[in-house]
Amino acid sequence: MAKDIRVDLGFIGGGGTAVDVPEDQIEAFRAALTTKTDPWFTVTSSDGAETFFDLSKIVYVRVDSASRRIGFSHL
Repeated sequence: MAKDIRVDLGFIGGGGTAVDVPEDQIEAFRAALTTKTDPWFTVTSSDGAETFFDLSKIVYVRVDSASRRIGFSHL
């Protein structure tokens, strides 16, 4: 099972959101942002939730480089 990576998105006109993208979908998301052949991209998180994005409205993307944990680091 691919681990989820936190991705923060900013949109035209302000506002933003964060979504957990499975690691195996990150490259497809980057490719979709770069090529923009399809205006919509769907992310399916590990819990089965689907999030749809209008790629033409995204002005920035921040991909976390490290997983964030709360609690003990050895777990």
